[in-house]
Amino acid sequence: MNPNAHNRAMAGWRQRDHNHDNAKYRQILEGALQVFRTKGFDGASMEMIAKAANVPKGTLYVYFDSKEVLFESLIMVDRHRQGEALVDVESGGSYEACPVCGATRFAGYLGTRVDAGDLKSCDTYNRRHPFL
Repeated sequence: MNPNAHNRAMAGWRQRDHNHDNAKYRQILEGALQVFRTKGFDGASMEMIAKAANVPKGTLYVYFDSKEVLFESLIMVDRHRQGEALVDVESGGSYEACPVCGATRFAGYLGTRVDAGDLKSCDTYNRRHPFL
């Protein structure tokens, strides 16, 4: 994504920051996530997203200026959630005091993300996981 498009997407995301607790906003993001996971970015349309989210297509544009802004919002929400999860992992104890404990907690966090379908495990992860 070019820098100007990224800046516009970020501005749109920040403008709508007050909507993050809105049930309709979350409903749209959940529908968009389903569509992007199955169709990919290029294969997804706002019409498909509206149908998956069970909202009229026009409602999408109340919250998001474009498919690109919606996708960027998904990324930003996920980054925020990851940051909160990492803080939770860190708050479980000092990594320096117990690196194996920290690695185990982090592996557990990654496992929950794989179980939720947010991440896909790969052979490298599967081979290394028993050692964590």
